[in-house]
Amino acid sequence: WVLGWGVPVVRALAMVLVAYGGVFLGRRGDAGYSLILLAALFVIFQPELAVSVSFQLSFLATAGLVFSPRMRNRLLEALVQNVMIYVFTLPVLLANFGFFTVLALPANIVIEPVISPLTE
Repeated sequence: WVLGWGVPVVRALAMVLVAYGGVFLGRRGDAGYSLILLAALFVIFQPELAVSVSFQLSFLATAGLVFSPRMRNRLLEALVQNVMIYVFTLPVLLANFGFFTVLALPANIVIEPVISPLTE
């Protein structure tokens, strides 16, 4: 396997399955609720994940996206999403690594207009 079955991959797959399951059943889901439920299930079945930096960063970055406000201007929305991810993951980065890079946010903002059209 190219990616392996790490927490971020399983979380992403589970979120997609929940979303498509809702569409298949004709129900509209709540991404925030689904994310919280998945995080709880992960920890119930593998309690050691609660202290896993990978688990924490994966779910917090996704929460930053899920709880970002939707906007008409896609570039502004991308900027806000980047800030939200940064804010949500910052406490874990500081607690585990003791520092953060000030270049991460500007780098993401600069590269966003280049990458975004390629992923549509």
